[in-house]
Parts: sequence; structure tokens; C-alpha cells
Amino acid sequence: MLTKKQLILTVLKNLTILTVAVSGALFVAVYSSKQINRISSAISEKKRVSYILEKRSETYTNLRRDFAILNGADGLIESALVPSDDISGFIGAVETLGVKSGVVQSYQFGIPNLSGALGNPEIASVDYSLRARTNIYGLIAYLKNFENMPYFSGIMSISISAGTPRGLDNDSDVSMSARLYARKNI
Repeated sequence: MLTKKQLILTVLKNLTILTVAVSGALFVAVYSSKQINRISSAISEKKRVSYILEKRSETYTNLRRDFAILNGADGLIESALVPSDDISGFIGAVETLGVKSGVVQSYQFGIPNLSGALGNPEIASVDYSLRARTNIYGLIAYLKNFENMPYFSGIMSISISAGTPRGLDNDSDVSMSARLYARKNI
């Protein structure tokens, strides 16, 4: 039989072993958890960097493709911006547009606004108005041809007044306010 002293020693011995085992298990669990978090963070960072590099490569590929598409078009864009001190080329195009569309028109150009248009200090704008007398079919042809002109110009507003009760099939008065964008001559 075990004496009381031997029983207490055996219990203490088992408690010590149990305490060491639980402490060891806790240490292993905490250490493993920290390792798992560190590895998880490293993998997450690598995924993020991989995604960024993939997007950068995709952006680079898109830029190369877009540059190839635009190659040589810069001259076309440059010619679409007439000089702000000589818009006679655009005026000639507007006159040709009226003749081509079969529209009797008059126009009036304002003074160039040199304060910088479209958020670009190198671009000026010139407001102008167009008046025409035409039917709806002539107006549609005029607007289609206007849209295809090789200049940066846009119609800001359009007003149509029918001259007869038959409506727009007969000649009507058309008023347009528009804006031409031009490059500043410094």
C-alpha cells in the first residue's frame, strides 16, 4: 500500500507532468498560430504584389496597343486644332458644309477666349452662332456632315422654329450656338 506521503508525491509528480505537458501544448499551439499568421501574411502580400504586377503588365500591354492605334494620329489631332488667330480654315469648312447639305446659312464668330478651355491652358475656345433656313431633311444632312468635320467643334444648343403649320417638312428657321476649340498661338 501507498502511504499518505507517497500518494501526495505521486499526485504532485503527475500534476507536474500534466502542467509541463499542458504548458508545452500551449507553447506549441501559440508558436504554431504565430507561424501560420506569418505564413498567411506572406502569402497574402505575395498575392497582392502578383495582382499589382499583373495589372501593371496589362496596363503596359494596353498602352502599347493604344499607342500603336494612335501612331501617326497626332498630326491629325494637331490639324483639328486650328490656330486661334486664324480660323479661316474652319470658316471655309462651315461654308462648304452649308453648300454640301443644301442649307442656306449665316454665321457669326465671337472673340477667342484665351483663358484655357477644357482645363488645358494651351487650348482656346471661340463661340459662334449659326443661322440656317432649311427643312428637317436638310438639317439632318447638315448635322451629319457637321459631325464628320475634322475639327474640334460642338453645338451647344439648337433652336428650330417652324415657319408654317405643316411643321418641319417645309423650311424652318434654325439657330445654333456652337464652340470651336483652337490652339493658342503664343
